[in-house]
Amino acid sequence: MPDVKTDLEMAQEQLDTADEAVRVKNPVVKKVVPTFDEDGKVNGKETVYVVPFKGKEYRIAESVGLMPIMKFSRFQNMSTDDPRAMMAMYDLLKNCISDVDFDEFELHATETRAGAEDLLDVIQSVLEALAGRPTEPRGTSSATSGSTSRASTAKSSVKRVKG
Repeated sequence: MPDVKTDLEMAQEQLDTADEAVRVKNPVVKKVVPTFDEDGKVNGKETVYVVPFKGKEYRIAESVGLMPIMKFSRFQNMSTDDPRAMMAMYDLLKNCISDVDFDEFELHATETRAGAEDLLDVIQSVLEALAGRPTEPRGTSSATSGSTSRASTAKSSVKRVKG
């Protein structure tokens, strides 16, 4: 029987061999972690994919819904100080991080005063991992390019405002 790999495993292989110039700052990584029973005792292991964020790691969701991506894309010409753009980014982040880890992620992002750049890096890392390939770094694609992949919209979809 042939070796059957998940999309995330294939994505990890592609990211491992990708040119440094197209890698995201904090790529998603595969980890084996213990599982626990109801009494808190280790009862096995599982493979998870995590995204590093400000010194911690968070499990990524198995998939991201199309609606948060579409909503995020809708506000691509707005700055990150627009409440609608921030809500679209929040909804997409909520889809990117596993439900199990999201509350802790949200608290850590608040405590570390994460900015739009930090959060957009998380979105880009997760979308690239789920899409199975790295995207072009900013500024290398043609200005007249008519189509943009789902993963490549992450960093460019909302204008950054320094403040």
